[in-house]
Amino acid sequence: WRIRLRWVILAFIPSSLMLGVTTFITTDIASVPLLWILPLAIFVGTFILVFARKPLLSEKQGVQSFHTMLVVMIFITIITSYMKMHPFVVVGVHFILFFFAALVCHAALVKARPVASRLTEFYLLMSLGGALGGVFNAIVAPVLFVAPIEYGLVLCLAALVPFSDRHDQGLGYYLNSIRISFQNRGVDALFGYSIIAFIAVAFLAFFAFVLSGPNIKFFCGVAIAGLLISLNKNRWSFTAMLAIVLMFFPLGFTWGNGQFENILHRDRNFFGPLKVIDTYQGERILLHGTTNHGAQALDKKYRLTPISYYHENSALRDVIRYYDVQKGVQNFAVLGLGIGVTACFTHEGRSYDFFEIDRDVAEIAQSPEYFTYLSDCGSPYNIILGDARLTMAERPSGLYDLILSDVFSSDNIPIHLITREAIKMYMTKLRNDGALLFHVSNNYLDIESVIANIADDLGIPHLARL
Repeated sequence: WRIRLRWVILAFIPSSLMLGVTTFITTDIASVPLLWILPLAIFVGTFILVFARKPLLSEKQGVQSFHTMLVVMIFITIITSYMKMHPFVVVGVHFILFFFAALVCHAALVKARPVASRLTEFYLLMSLGGALGGVFNAIVAPVLFVAPIEYGLVLCLAALVPFSDRHDQGLGYYLNSIRISFQNRGVDALFGYSIIAFIAVAFLAFFAFVLSGPNIKFFCGVAIAGLLISLNKNRWSFTAMLAIVLMFFPLGFTWGNGQFENILHRDRNFFGPLKVIDTYQGERILLHGTTNHGAQALDKKYRLTPISYYHENSALRDVIRYYDVQKGVQNFAVLGLGIGVTACFTHEGRSYDFFEIDRDVAEIAQSPEYFTYLSDCGSPYNIILGDARLTMAERPSGLYDLILSDVFSSDNIPIHLITREAIKMYMTKLRNDGALLFHVSNNYLDIESVIANIADDLGIPHLARL
């Protein structure tokens, strides 16, 4: 049963990592098939390589390459906690890391396969492990963890996969070292060095987490990488230090780097992690994934004054001022509720239809305990739950004076909401003198040029403003 469990675990790790790296990559970039297919191709490709008659890498080379990429990933993660890095660099590092992780696990799986008479059981349990990896990431982890920590956890589990090297000591070695230390009042050299390294990594990770500045982050990243490399031949030491760093710099979300005074609400669902947080700057913000999805001032004097993306000199304000001088009934459609800031652009006869797919976001925005734009600004509004493109298609033609598309999942804009076909449909829902607005800010994608090209193709006059 120990051998059977090993088969299941070695199949579980790459399957879970495939989904973990896919989620990590698509959280802030885009949920597009290209970024789904590449991890799957890597996953299948490593199977081909390990079952080949002549392996691409030896077992030792594979593990060393995997550990090296873990060190590179940790360094990149620390650096990008303060400054943005080119997406191709981040994506490339995580894809290469996943390749070696899957290669190591699948190689160990092939090495552990039984004689031909028991291969049916082997392949059955291997398939079970792969299925459990999918179940863990898609169903179990969102229930167990309010933050997406499963990717980092399974990377640590992958780092524990043993390899054939005389320097690689097991956990029993460390437990035995502790026993000998108490008996002889001494400390084994390697064990003592490991303890010092753990303390140093914890101190450096905390130092890099609390203090900002690229120079500090770079120095701490280099020092941590050096300590990881120095103990990479022992998987227990290496994994323990890896877990310490990932505790401070988790993959796919942020603790706040000391900017948050109080966390009022934390939750997670199919669409990602949600947090309602008070900052030291006197703001209450809704964080979805890694991105601010709306802010409200805590000072009662400015509590109903739109800030953040919708401040006094924002591009949206220019459009709102035009409609403020118009008379009569005005119907506004907002794709993406956020915290309902636009409801405070009040005007006689103006009402709002908010299109929101995430029920939890709707509940947070309507709760005066967290935000009061919807409850106190006084604009009539209606929240329509569901995919914005599908629910918008059901609305009557020529209904809206203004349609604002401000839909993001973390920093990832759903691509199907900015296609040529979607924009054509939106135009049918506008009155003859209506306007269609898109929020196009993004850390990785040039959304503005996409919208401009579609507008040119459809013959729609268009304007962009920072």
